[in-house]
Amino acid sequence: MPFSLVLPFFAIVRIYITVGRLVVDILGRRRTSYAVTSERIVFVTGLFTQTVTSLALATVTDVRLVERGDGSGNITFGPINPWRGAATIRGWPGMSSGSMFERIPSARAVYDIIGGAQRAASRSDAS
Repeated sequence: MPFSLVLPFFAIVRIYITVGRLVVDILGRRRTSYAVTSERIVFVTGLFTQTVTSLALATVTDVRLVERGDGSGNITFGPINPWRGAATIRGWPGMSSGSMFERIPSARAVYDIIGGAQRAASRSDAS
Protein backbone atom coordinates (compact mmCIF):
# COMPACT_ATOMS: atom_id res chain seq x y z
CA MET A 1 0.00 0.00 0.00
CA PRO A 2 2.68 2.64 0.82
CA PHE A 3 4.35 2.00 -2.54
CA SER A 4 1.15 3.01 -4.34
CA LEU A 5 1.27 6.36 -2.51
CA VAL A 6 4.92 7.01 -3.35
CA LEU A 7 4.57 6.68 -7.13
CA PRO A 8 2.04 9.53 -7.55
CA PHE A 9 4.21 11.76 -5.36
CA PHE A 10 7.28 11.19 -7.56
CA ALA A 11 5.17 11.63 -10.70
CA ILE A 12 4.03 15.05 -9.45
CA VAL A 13 7.61 16.01 -8.55
CA ARG A 14 8.80 14.91 -12.00
CA ILE A 15 6.10 16.93 -13.76
CA TYR A 16 7.00 20.01 -11.69
CA ILE A 17 10.71 19.65 -12.45
CA THR A 18 10.17 19.22 -16.20
CA VAL A 19 7.31 21.66 -16.85
CA GLY A 20 5.98 23.21 -13.66
CA ARG A 21 8.98 25.32 -12.76
CA LEU A 22 8.90 26.91 -16.20
CA VAL A 23 5.20 27.75 -15.80
CA VAL A 24 5.91 29.23 -12.35
CA ASP A 25 8.73 31.29 -13.86
CA ILE A 26 6.53 32.62 -16.69
CA LEU A 27 3.68 33.51 -14.34
CA GLY A 28 6.09 35.14 -11.88
CA ARG A 29 7.66 37.27 -14.60
CA ARG A 30 4.23 38.45 -15.76
CA ARG A 31 3.64 39.78 -12.26
CA THR A 32 7.07 41.40 -11.92
CA SER A 33 7.58 45.13 -12.45
CA TYR A 34 10.65 47.33 -12.19
CA ALA A 35 10.85 51.11 -11.92
CA VAL A 36 13.50 53.80 -11.64
CA THR A 37 12.46 57.06 -9.99
CA SER A 38 14.50 60.16 -9.25
CA GLU A 39 15.36 58.71 -5.82
CA ARG A 40 14.77 54.94 -5.84
CA ILE A 41 14.96 51.67 -7.74
CA VAL A 42 11.74 49.71 -7.19
CA PHE A 43 11.02 45.98 -7.61
CA VAL A 44 7.46 44.60 -7.44
CA THR A 45 7.58 40.81 -7.43
CA GLY A 46 5.59 37.79 -6.37
CA LEU A 47 3.39 35.14 -7.87
CA PHE A 48 0.76 34.78 -5.15
CA THR A 49 1.55 37.78 -2.94
CA GLN A 50 3.11 41.02 -4.14
CA THR A 51 6.33 42.19 -2.50
CA VAL A 52 7.62 45.72 -3.05
CA THR A 53 11.34 46.31 -2.51
CA SER A 54 13.16 49.56 -3.13
CA LEU A 55 16.74 50.73 -3.03
CA ALA A 56 17.87 54.32 -2.60
CA LEU A 57 19.76 55.46 -5.70
CA ALA A 58 22.24 57.39 -3.58
CA THR A 59 23.32 54.24 -1.73
CA VAL A 60 23.29 51.65 -4.54
CA THR A 61 26.76 50.38 -5.39
CA ASP A 62 28.12 47.90 -7.91
CA VAL A 63 25.53 48.31 -10.68
CA ARG A 64 26.38 45.69 -13.32
CA LEU A 65 24.95 45.03 -16.77
CA VAL A 66 25.02 41.65 -18.48
CA GLU A 67 23.73 42.16 -22.01
CA ARG A 68 22.72 39.46 -24.50
CA GLY A 69 23.09 39.67 -28.27
CA ASP A 70 19.45 40.69 -28.73
CA GLY A 71 19.83 43.70 -26.41
CA SER A 72 18.02 42.13 -23.47
CA GLY A 73 19.85 41.48 -20.23
CA ASN A 74 20.17 41.64 -16.47
CA ILE A 75 21.13 44.57 -14.28
CA THR A 76 22.30 43.69 -10.77
CA PHE A 77 22.59 46.05 -7.83
CA GLY A 78 25.03 45.69 -4.95
CA PRO A 79 27.68 43.09 -4.29
CA ILE A 80 27.06 39.51 -5.36
CA ASN A 81 26.80 37.08 -2.46
CA PRO A 82 29.29 34.26 -3.15
CA TRP A 83 27.13 31.84 -1.13
CA ARG A 84 24.04 32.19 -3.32
CA GLY A 85 24.66 28.93 -5.08
CA ALA A 86 25.19 27.92 -8.67
CA ALA A 87 21.47 27.48 -9.40
CA THR A 88 20.73 31.13 -8.66
CA ILE A 89 23.75 32.39 -10.57
CA ARG A 90 22.76 30.40 -13.65
CA GLY A 91 19.20 31.69 -13.47
CA TRP A 92 17.26 28.62 -12.36
CA PRO A 93 13.64 29.49 -13.18
CA GLY A 94 11.51 30.47 -10.23
CA MET A 95 14.41 31.24 -7.90
CA SER A 96 14.93 34.73 -6.55
CA SER A 97 18.08 36.43 -7.72
CA GLY A 98 18.06 39.25 -5.21
CA SER A 99 18.33 42.85 -6.32
CA MET A 100 18.26 42.41 -10.06
CA PHE A 101 16.30 43.56 -13.08
CA GLU A 102 16.06 40.22 -14.89
CA ARG A 103 15.71 39.56 -18.60
CA ILE A 104 14.67 43.08 -19.46
CA PRO A 105 14.51 44.32 -23.05
CA SER A 106 16.79 47.22 -24.03
CA ALA A 107 18.98 46.56 -21.00
CA ARG A 108 21.68 49.06 -22.06
CA ALA A 109 19.11 51.90 -22.25
CA VAL A 110 17.79 51.04 -18.78
CA TYR A 111 21.36 50.85 -17.45
CA ASP A 112 22.02 54.33 -18.84
CA ILE A 113 18.79 55.65 -17.25
CA ILE A 114 19.90 54.27 -13.87
CA GLY A 115 23.34 55.85 -14.24
CA GLY A 116 21.78 59.22 -15.09
CA ALA A 117 19.37 58.98 -12.15
CA GLN A 118 22.27 58.12 -9.82
CA ARG A 119 24.26 61.13 -11.02
CA ALA A 120 21.24 63.41 -10.57
CA ALA A 121 20.57 61.98 -7.08
CA SER A 122 24.20 62.51 -6.01
CA ARG A 123 24.13 66.12 -7.32
CA SER A 124 20.94 66.86 -5.36
CA ASP A 125 22.49 65.32 -2.20
CA ALA A 126 25.58 67.52 -2.62
CA SER A 127 23.48 70.71 -2.91
